[in-house]
Amino acid sequence: MADILRTGCCRARRSRQDLRPTGNTGWNTIPAENESEHSVLGGIKHKNVDVTVIVPGVGPALGISAKSTGNAFRNLTNRMEEALGDCTNIHMMYPGFVFGFLHFIKYAGPTDAPPADQSFDKDGRPLDKIMRYHDVLMSLAGRTTITDPAMRYESVALVIYRCNGAQTEIWPNYPAQDSPVHYAKFFDRLYNI
Repeated sequence: MADILRTGCCRARRSRQDLRPTGNTGWNTIPAENESEHSVLGGIKHKNVDVTVIVPGVGPALGISAKSTGNAFRNLTNRMEEALGDCTNIHMMYPGFVFGFLHFIKYAGPTDAPPADQSFDKDGRPLDKIMRYHDVLMSLAGRTTITDPAMRYESVALVIYRCNGAQTEIWPNYPAQDSPVHYAKFFDRLYNI
């Protein structure tokens, strides 16, 4: 997780016409600039998945989509719609695909940012828009079988990070340890499915 915070996510931008089988897997994926990222053909369109595990002869088996929001928290509604659509799209084509969604949100209090770009209040409590987003992420988590709704991820995590000079720190106070979307449980849920 430290590598994701430190380097961010590389994105490959390709058109649908570039979608073609690659390597010896025979599956519709596109190698991206980052060796772990592939563009996976979904039921509606292809999706760049930040970390993808492809099993030769089987196809895409596991993926993690990572997003980061450092300001403009008013756009979290768009992130909710995007997450819902991405998950549904991939599960339409690959119902057995184990999909994780990991979202990093920057801690920004009143002394860190103008009001529109704040995520926490002066006492370190999340603003309403962050709590609503947390609640939506909880509703998108928990898929355990192929008969569960395609719009749900097998694992979802919310990570609040804070920039402290050259260091990046994970904010320990939100979400709570017992939250279904606390980052400490993210990888275990993916591995246990």
